[in-house]
Amino acid sequence: MSAAGCLGSDDESGNGNGNGTGKGFSNVEYSELEGLEGGVASLSLDAEQDGATGEFAAVLGDADTSALEDSVGSSADESSVDVDDDRLTASASWDAVK
Repeated sequence: MSAAGCLGSDDESGNGNGNGTGKGFSNVEYSELEGLEGGVASLSLDAEQDGATGEFAAVLGDADTSALEDSVGSSADESSVDVDDDRLTASASWDAVK
């Protein structure tokens, strides 16, 4: 089973998934996402092995890069986070999903 999502700020007309300002994420529950200009994420569950893999990519904008690097994939059994200019990519795997 797989799931994917798009994270992004909406334009000033209110279209999209963001906060309506067209200026990235703000007032979000997961504070490490604050300031991102947008992103995508996917999660795949492996029913046969009770594991999961996840992928995440984002345009950093004003986000706290260090906080994101420390937190993205932190609950995983294995993870990697790469920052290149204003973009962050991450992948993670969990051996067992409970």
